[in-house]
Amino acid sequence: MKQPRFHLECRKNEIWYVYWYERRPDGRRIKMRRSLFTSNKLKAKFELEKFIKNFSGDAPDLSAYEIEAAFNKSLASQGLDHKTIYKYQQHTKEFADFICKKVIAVRNIRQDHILDFLKHLSERGLSESTISGYKRTLKKLFLDLENRDFITKNPLRRIPIGKMVKRTRFLSQEEIRKLLEVTEGKDYDRALVLFLLQTGFRIQEVCDSCWEKVFPERQTILVTGKFKKARIQKIPNPAFQAINKIRKSDDVTIFGRSQKTIYRYVQEILKRAAVKAMTHDFRRTYGTYSTALGIPWSTIMDRMGHANPMQLRDYSQALNQKIDEDIRILFADWEIKESV
Repeated sequence: MKQPRFHLECRKNEIWYVYWYERRPDGRRIKMRRSLFTSNKLKAKFELEKFIKNFSGDAPDLSAYEIEAAFNKSLASQGLDHKTIYKYQQHTKEFADFICKKVIAVRNIRQDHILDFLKHLSERGLSESTISGYKRTLKKLFLDLENRDFITKNPLRRIPIGKMVKRTRFLSQEEIRKLLEVTEGKDYDRALVLFLLQTGFRIQEVCDSCWEKVFPERQTILVTGKFKKARIQKIPNPAFQAINKIRKSDDVTIFGRSQKTIYRYVQEILKRAAVKAMTHDFRRTYGTYSTALGIPWSTIMDRMGHANPMQLRDYSQALNQKIDEDIRILFADWEIKESV
C-alpha cells in the first residue's frame, strides 16, 4: 500500500496535528487526523518525523484494545464522582472486550457494531433503563474520541439514546410507621432511623458526623458532603433528643461505627420492619416529603447539599397523596431559629 503524504496543521486549540488522506474501498477520499500533543512547532516537526517512520497503511490510530485506557485517562481529568467514573469504566470495559472480537482499529467501528453490542446486552436480559445507561456511556466515549481526533465520524450519532425512566424510590407513610414501631425501645436504632429521616444525610455523612461539629443551642450540625462542600443542617427535635440519649462521654462521632457497620444496621432494621428499601431511600424520603410540605427549594438544596435545582424535580413529582399529621411532624420542623 502506497504511503500517503503527511501534513502539519495547528488547530484552534493551538495543538499541532498531522493529517493525511486515505482512499476507502468505496472510492471515497477521507481526511485522517491525529494529534501530536504539542503546541511547539519545532517539537511537532520532530514528532511528525517519528510518526512517519512508524506509520503503516493498515496500522490503527488507536487500537480497540486501548479504548478503555484512553477513556479512563480522560475521565480522571473531569472531576467526576468516583461512583460515576466506576460505572463508565465498567461499561467501557465490557464494550472494549466485545468490540475487540470484531475490529482492530477504533476508526473502523461502525454503527452496526454498536447495534450488535446493544443486542448482546438485550440478550443478556438487561432492562431498557440499564441499556440506556450503556448508551450514555458510549455517547460520552465516542464524543471524547471524536474530540481527540481518534475518529472522524461518530458511529453513535444516528442511534437514539432515549430517555431513562427514573422513578424516585422513597419510604411511604406506612413504611415510616413500621420503622418507628420496630425501633421502639431500642435507643441506638431509633436514633439512627430518626437521624436519617430528618436530616437527609448520605451514609458517609452520617458516619462522619462528630459531636464537636454539633451546635446544641441551635440544634444544628456542620457536615462535609461531596467534593468537600460544607453545609449546616438542622437536627429536628425528635432526632436531636434521640442522639443525645445514646451519647457517651468519650464519644467522638455520633454513631461510633464505620460506614459498613452502619449500613448493616440499617439493612437489619429494614428487614425487621419488612420494608424493601435501600439505605439511600432515607435521603430520597427526606427530599420528597420536604418538597411536598412546601419547603422552599432553596432551603432543601442547602440542607441536602444539592447544587442544581433540577435534582429536586423528581422529588416534587413523587408524592401525590395527603401527608398525615404524625408524618408531617417529622419533616415540618426545618426552620432554624435565629439567636436573639
